Amino acid sequence: MKNIYLLYSIIDVSYTKALIVTNTHGSLYYASLGDKPEVLIVTMKKDFARFKNYVLQPIVGKANSEVSETLEKFRLMAEDPRLINTMHKQIPYEFIFGTELQRKVWNQLMNTNASETVCYSQMASNLGMPKSSRVVGAACGANKIALFVPCHRALTKSGQISGYRWGVPLKQRLLKLEQKPLQKESSLKEK
Repeated sequence: MKNIYLLYSIIDVSYTKALIVTNTHGSLYYASLGDKPEVLIVTMKKDFARFKNYVLQPIVGKANSEVSETLEKFRLMAEDPRLINTMHKQIPYEFIFGTELQRKVWNQLMNTNASETVCYSQMASNLGMPKSSRVVGAACGANKIALFVPCHRALTKSGQISGYRWGVPLKQRLLKLEQKPLQKESSLKEK
């Protein structure tokens, strides 16, 4: 099997750090959030361990223009999560993780607008599995593309904030950031 080279970089955002993995053409494969770069790197390596043909390399120096563009757009999205849905159209991505069901949950979340939330049980019903809210919650927990797949928008049926792979305080912060009105910026127009 041919090796696939992936590049990773840790970027700073105002409230945390983000580890981003792309291919050499800038397609987003993975994103994780946290305050400790060393923990982000160890977690990434564990997450990719089952993929023997993926070779992870840190970006040293300046990345090519496609990768740089993805990193910058992800940074903008992280700073203002109200831009997540806009970035779905601007950042190329590939799901390499997850089962078919998990990917269906993630796609459903990607169709949830900023400042909207959805409950696990409603997503389960939408998937034709009305008694499987825990399965949906587990799919959210298995998400490997932080923010881009907005699992922070998933709540319990009673509207309570439950677990989040990157921590409940971060989930609360993201939901609060999304409540602000979005102002269109000319630099973010669709290409």
